[in-house]
Amino acid sequence: MSATPVQTAIARGAEALGVPLGPDAPERLAQLIDALLHWNRRINLVAPTTALEAVERHVLDSLAVLRLLDRPEVQALGSAWWDIGSGSGFPALPLAIARPDLELRLVEPNGKKVAWLQDARARFGLAGVTVQQARLDALSGTGPAAAMSRATFAPEQWAQLAEPLVGPEGRILVMMGHGAPDEVTSRAWRLDRFELPESGATRVNAILRASLDPAVPS
Repeated sequence: MSATPVQTAIARGAEALGVPLGPDAPERLAQLIDALLHWNRRINLVAPTTALEAVERHVLDSLAVLRLLDRPEVQALGSAWWDIGSGSGFPALPLAIARPDLELRLVEPNGKKVAWLQDARARFGLAGVTVQQARLDALSGTGPAAAMSRATFAPEQWAQLAEPLVGPEGRILVMMGHGAPDEVTSRAWRLDRFELPESGATRVNAILRASLDPAVPS
């Protein structure tokens, strides 16, 4: 069976970003988009979008995180991550499909969105994914020493809020647009600036090393 336009857009976009995908990943990611749009007719997961628009807006923007996570020095620190305010499941669901070895703990306070995340986990057999209904301030510090979040908090706020969760020297992934604040990028342990392949929109992803003592540099 020939690839659909959505599958082709995913494969070409990932290649343009320098993110290798397994042979079945474009098809599974296209199926994720179909499931998302089906659920989106019932509950508000994302702004109205077509399947092709969702490729770059949600899937490729999420997969671009692998430009950092696939680096050997990042992998050496572990594969377990929180995804806080997971909502519609980005970036975690595309990451789980593309890299089944990742351990991703999705945290979302909205019960309807949790139902979607649980459905996606079961539908795609994402063994490395767990889903928890909770708010960030209700979480304990026991869990992954690394956390990501997409479009839930302002970058500066997320960089601060994540520190108690990951603990001293834990990792905080901050996903930003072209206006990435200097106070975040200047702290970056690893920084990645790139353009999305279709729109040319600038993105900046950074991994910070947390320190609960402000006198100790990250």
